[in-house]
Amino acid sequence: MTDETPPPPSQGPAGEPSYLPPPPAYQPAPPAYQPPASPYQPSYDPGYNSPVPPGYTGPPVTLGGGYGVPPPPPGYQSARTGWSGLAIAAFVTSLLPLIGILAAVPLAIVALVKISKSAMKGKGLAIAAIAIAALWWVAFISVAVWWAGQSVQRNAAGEITNGGRIGFGEIRMGDCLRIPDPGGSGDVNTFAVNGVPCTENHNAEAAAILPIAAKSYPGSGALDARTVGTCRLRAQRYLAGRSPSGLQPYRLIPTESIWNGTNGHRVLCFITRTDYTDMRGSLAG
Repeated sequence: MTDETPPPPSQGPAGEPSYLPPPPAYQPAPPAYQPPASPYQPSYDPGYNSPVPPGYTGPPVTLGGGYGVPPPPPGYQSARTGWSGLAIAAFVTSLLPLIGILAAVPLAIVALVKISKSAMKGKGLAIAAIAIAALWWVAFISVAVWWAGQSVQRNAAGEITNGGRIGFGEIRMGDCLRIPDPGGSGDVNTFAVNGVPCTENHNAEAAAILPIAAKSYPGSGALDARTVGTCRLRAQRYLAGRSPSGLQPYRLIPTESIWNGTNGHRVLCFITRTDYTDMRGSLAG
């Protein structure tokens, strides 16, 4: 029978026990845990002028404050930094009177909205377009107010009380007018005809309004032949049978453009002096 009692420990100095070294099969404890190396290897495009040399396998490089973002290539310019086409279109259209009044402001507003959401240029052009269009509106309204103030003013009875411009279609029987160069050989500029109170100097008085029943323009010659006798009779009736010396019937025949306008289907019959000089007071009998 084998004795399995372990041998007593060896005695060290001062009688203290001394232990033998561990057997050869002993292995030390593994070191503390270390995370595995990252398999990530950044890849850089040489076309972007990267400062990292080819084959670099180190950690990502921070460029310009971004993590691993390479700089743009030389000459690169973002499309968001270009000029706004809408802003340019708004500015150009604002320089045109009619188009600028209608189209410039909407284009400029859309341009400003899109510019505010991007880095495009053209904000100043859009603002200038709105300002120019506003000036066109002010000018248009001012001209309209001035033009309205140049028109004749009538009282409740329809008599002209304040002189001013009067259109071909606005002339009424009994109106006293100043007709530019009534004895001239050319057409009368109807835009320059002014109505005045009959107590003021005038060179024509409307004796009759002769309506013409025709859809298409008959022509000045046909209208002249058609109304010459009628105007003479209506002028005599206006004078109540009197025949003052030095007076004559006078007609204004519409051009085709006037014919196609408001109250253009008519011929105006006036009474004037034979020498077309001024007169005062009404000739109505």
